[in-house]
Amino acid sequence: MMITIKEQASTKGRCQTIHAATDQTVDKVGLAGGAVLAMAISAFSAQALAEDLDDFVLEEIIVTAEKIGAKSIMDTSFSISAMNGEKLEEQGITSVADAIAMNPGVSSVEVGGGGNNALQIRGVSSLFGDSTVGYYLDDLPYTQVGQQFVPDTNPYDLERIEVLRGPQGTLYGASSQGGTVRVLTREPQHNEFEFKANAGVSSTSGHGDSWKVQAAVNLPLIEDTLSARLVASRVDEDGFIDLPLTGEDDYNDGEDKSYRAKLLFTPGDNFTLKLSAWHSEVDTAIPYGDDNYEFSPLYVEFDPLSLPALDPAGARPVTAEDLRSQTEFDLYNMTMEYDFENISLYSTTSLIESEQQLDSNVLGSMALLPVENRTLNQELRLASTGDSDLSWTAGVFYMDAKQEQQLATGLLLAGVPDPVMAVAADQQKRSQQWAVFGEAHYEFNDEWKLTLGTRYFEDEREEEDLDATTISTLALFGIDAKRSEEFDKVTSRVNVSYTPNEDSLYYLNVAQGFRSGVAQQGISLLSAAAASVSAPQFSDPEDLISYELGTKLSFMDDKLQLEVAVYYLQWDDIITVLTTIDSVTLLPIAYAENVGEAEGVGLDLGVLYRGIPGLTLQVSGNFNSTEYGEALPLANVDDGDTVVQVPETTFSASAAYQWALSDSGLDGRFHMAYQYTDGRPDYTLGASTESDSFAVLNARLGVEAESWSVYLTGENLTDEDGQISLLASTAPLGVPANRMRPRTIGLEASYRY
Repeated sequence: MMITIKEQASTKGRCQTIHAATDQTVDKVGLAGGAVLAMAISAFSAQALAEDLDDFVLEEIIVTAEKIGAKSIMDTSFSISAMNGEKLEEQGITSVADAIAMNPGVSSVEVGGGGNNALQIRGVSSLFGDSTVGYYLDDLPYTQVGQQFVPDTNPYDLERIEVLRGPQGTLYGASSQGGTVRVLTREPQHNEFEFKANAGVSSTSGHGDSWKVQAAVNLPLIEDTLSARLVASRVDEDGFIDLPLTGEDDYNDGEDKSYRAKLLFTPGDNFTLKLSAWHSEVDTAIPYGDDNYEFSPLYVEFDPLSLPALDPAGARPVTAEDLRSQTEFDLYNMTMEYDFENISLYSTTSLIESEQQLDSNVLGSMALLPVENRTLNQELRLASTGDSDLSWTAGVFYMDAKQEQQLATGLLLAGVPDPVMAVAADQQKRSQQWAVFGEAHYEFNDEWKLTLGTRYFEDEREEEDLDATTISTLALFGIDAKRSEEFDKVTSRVNVSYTPNEDSLYYLNVAQGFRSGVAQQGISLLSAAAASVSAPQFSDPEDLISYELGTKLSFMDDKLQLEVAVYYLQWDDIITVLTTIDSVTLLPIAYAENVGEAEGVGLDLGVLYRGIPGLTLQVSGNFNSTEYGEALPLANVDDGDTVVQVPETTFSASAAYQWALSDSGLDGRFHMAYQYTDGRPDYTLGASTESDSFAVLNARLGVEAESWSVYLTGENLTDEDGQISLLASTAPLGVPANRMRPRTIGLEASYRY
């Protein structure tokens, strides 16, 4: 995590705190983590040691996660982290997924390519149904019906990223069971022209070169009234996986283009209008590869002369062109805020349109999976702004989400260059949601505070099969092609905090999470009905409750911070993919049902030290044990198995040092970060897999002036080649794991005006 450092003589700011590893974590990674800290300590200069420590304090980090104005993280009585956008740029991070993975108990798995990731926080994870983590781009909830992945956006020119750990069912609603991620972009600034740009090149060991160009400009248009901010970025990464069967090298190259525009209008002291638009295009391929960074997928060819039954006649290599995945989205948002005497009225309206072409050509036959989403969101809320002991926020929320998804399969005939394509499935999904919510905070005195929150939520879901073959076949089994179901839920939060002095906070947080049920796909209903297997048309909702005890402490005039949090969660009616075998065809039948439960316990412990001028040392981590509470033979799960895609331990350590190179304002900067993630298990279609545990060491060394900087960068310096994720659904079919990019060395420069 990142902390903003500010030179200041007297202000005592409450600061961002972080989490660290447990004793078990230290046993696993203590040697490497200790090496990082030792290298940082060796960078101390005698001059730095002699400087006056009181001249440096930690700048206060402000968040808006509680939707009731801005608040210091130290005064927020639940687990939340905030990563400053400027610090992300200083560290050269070009991926939101990489940024949030530095938070304790947070990890991601690339799903389907195209820059899409499935997130998990604190052991709440799923590869089926809606996401278990709420994901917001500014005020836009990035929601997709029945899909758990979110876009991996470029974090250039962000204000900050907030990561809320634990269920957020009251303020953020469904699909925030594990927590919520808020990606907040920079706001336009009145009466101030600003331009900044960043460019870099890098080379991956044994492979090709990559480059990036990014820029942002702030334009004052009307004094004190109107301003705009424009951002553009492009990141091109060379691949590092070869296709030996086709002779193509580095097939998994990627291109990420992003454009943003924001307009700020303040015609008076009480009214604010903001308009924003965001366009993103990602074209890439999942880095499937073996230990040699090679992948050898094959299509099966059939003999066209063997009709009516087609017999296998050979195989054809899959080319790099057939392994591409693309994701493109456009986001539009309008927010209006009006301040009355003691109440603020806030409205946010957003539209999300996305198109995806997901990678599905690795399983022996050609397949195309285009997905289109269109989501309209509206939230309206009131919040108190006075100085009363009672503060509150209340609002209403509406969402209309639509999705169209096709599966087109291709039959490859020997001697015929192009496949014979046919639509195997054509589906349309819709979710109409509305909710009312509110939270109240009451301060009994300067030390004790009580928070009560609740949310009532309704969700009407529809699923309709549109292709004629599926419609007619469903009718034979008495199943409607258009199916619908309604879900509703009340979620609550109770929080008690105790602040005996300005340097300590203790809290108890009890919160509920909720995830809507999902529709069974028509093809799953057909295969289950044909085998006389009872599969529900819709799964039921899931429920989760979390109990958390935590403390945030500051010592040595805010130069040392400590945070400890322990939590327990109970997760019921988990939506799980079950697999059985058709006794006639001997083919697997997969369908979703609410079976199983899980319990989780975890510990977050964090330390940050900034007692020596110019030096920041941080350690963050999480130990988590979230296990299934019963055996599920049809899901290949035993009692006590770790929940799918959940690492038991995540750990990171970092050291940053800044020193003066000259009296003219030229500074030297050094940053080193180490990150460790345990292996992640997966159980699907009767198979079990587990990814490798892996560790990444990155470093940056540079020179910075008032208006420019130059850095030498190094990523994955130990050349770790571990399996980031190995999916049980594809590994038995010969699909290897996702691989980490090998050692990459680069040079980048920035300019500010």
